[in-house]
Amino acid sequence: MAQELAIGSKGQFTKTVTESDVNLFAGITGDFYDVHVNEEFARKTQFGGRIAHGAYSVGLVSAAVSRLLALAGVTGYPVGYDVKFTGPIKLGDT
Repeated sequence: MAQELAIGSKGQFTKTVTESDVNLFAGITGDFYDVHVNEEFARKTQFGGRIAHGAYSVGLVSAAVSRLLALAGVTGYPVGYDVKFTGPIKLGDT
């Protein structure tokens, strides 16, 4: 019988975003926008340097949720996320 997570359940997932992560994500998706892959360009933006793709951060959410579900013994899977980007994820951020 499938179990359910209670609303407000919490888990922890830690990942430091590396240059390699961002470069590989750019290659997989084909999104080579300069703010992600060109440090010289990105330094001149409001971010002051390269940032991870927004979709990459959604992937991290998926990883965290999957781990939480597995730890709780839930056999189902999420069917979507309601995401709002509130700030950039910079290389080296954890």
